[in-house]
Amino acid sequence: KRDALRIDRVDVSFAPNAYINWPDVFRTLPQSGHPDTNEGRFAFLEKRSGGRIRSLIESQVKSAFRGTEPARLKVVIRRLEVPSLVQRILIGGENIIAADITLTDGKTGQVLLTSDFTSQAYAGGGLGAVAVDVVAEEAIVRVSTNFGRALAQWLKTGQASSSSSGWLLRVKSGL
Repeated sequence: KRDALRIDRVDVSFAPNAYINWPDVFRTLPQSGHPDTNEGRFAFLEKRSGGRIRSLIESQVKSAFRGTEPARLKVVIRRLEVPSLVQRILIGGENIIAADITLTDGKTGQVLLTSDFTSQAYAGGGLGAVAVDVVAEEAIVRVSTNFGRALAQWLKTGQASSSSSGWLLRVKSGL
C-alpha cells in the first residue's frame, strides 16, 4: 500500500497549545506589531516562518510519494525548539520539531495512520558551531528539512532509523 500512495497535499499547522522555544525569533516580536500574547506569538510565528516550515516539510514528503493512490498528510506541530545564539555558544543544544501526524486516503477520507513523530537535529556548541550556522542554512531550515526527510523515510518504509539527526518516534497506529 505504501508504494501506491501519492501524497497530494501536506497541511502543516501549530497546535493551539504548542510549546514554542525560539528566543532569537521572539526577541523581534515587539517590532512586529503583534501583541505579546499566545495568539500574537502564534500569528507572528506563522507569518515569520510558517510558510517556510510548511514548504520544507512538504518538499521532502511529496517527492517520496509518487504512486497512483491519492493521500493527504496533516502535520500539527506541538513542539518547536530552536536554541538561542547564546545557548549554542555556551552549551549547544538541539533543534526539535514534534508533531502529530495523520495520513488519510485522498478518496475516502479514511485515516490510514496516526502517529506522534519527533525529529531532532543537534545544533552544536561553541563558537565554531555558531560560525558554521552563519555560513550554512538557518536552524529552522535544517530542523524542518530533517523532520520532512525523517518523516518521509518512516512513512515510506515503516522503519525509524537512527542517524545523526536523532529521530524519535512513537507510533499510535499504522499502515
